[in-house]
Amino acid sequence: ITNVGHTAANRPLIKTANSISDYALSGGSDGIFFDGTNDRIEIPYHSDFNFGRSDFTIEMWFKCTDASAQNMLFDYKYEDFQIYTVNSPAYLYVDIRNWGTNVGLQSTTEIKDGIWYHAIIDRLDENSRLFLNGVCEEIEANNNDIKLATAAEPLHLGARYNSGTGAYDYYHGGYIDEIRISNMARYTGQGLIDSDFPNPSTEFGI
Repeated sequence: ITNVGHTAANRPLIKTANSISDYALSGGSDGIFFDGTNDRIEIPYHSDFNFGRSDFTIEMWFKCTDASAQNMLFDYKYEDFQIYTVNSPAYLYVDIRNWGTNVGLQSTTEIKDGIWYHAIIDRLDENSRLFLNGVCEEIEANNNDIKLATAAEPLHLGARYNSGTGAYDYYHGGYIDEIRISNMARYTGQGLIDSDFPNPSTEFGI
């Protein structure tokens, strides 16, 4: 976990929600709090994140303090794979780019401040899908190659690395919790690990 100043005071914090109802249905009472100014989590490069053109699943719970601001939840491959909220009214957006070929997903549900949402972005049989609170809200054809060009490129949670300026921006204000990254499509309806249950009400566990 790191931040611009590398100071303990500015790190994302593990915080406890006010009550279990405040935590919606996520099955837990804590989360990682980002203050929206300079907090971020940086995960070093690993070949496991090179999905190529194969199936994958990314899921998380999130809550925004100002969803209309640019809240970057997930940033990978130097701006080529992003999950974020923006606009007023605010929605959840996903961008997956590959050498000029862009795939964009958008929730139909408005993202409101102070509310927990469960999001899934996956790829199954060359189609990317966006689920919000267990409902598939958009599907787009996608065989873009998701692979880092260099081992120097980390994965970021809670902020975007701007490759043009070499600085971080679009800091998320709010919470992220229960993030899980899988090199398979977990919700297929074919009897795999989490089939037909895309809105978990309990923590994932180990």
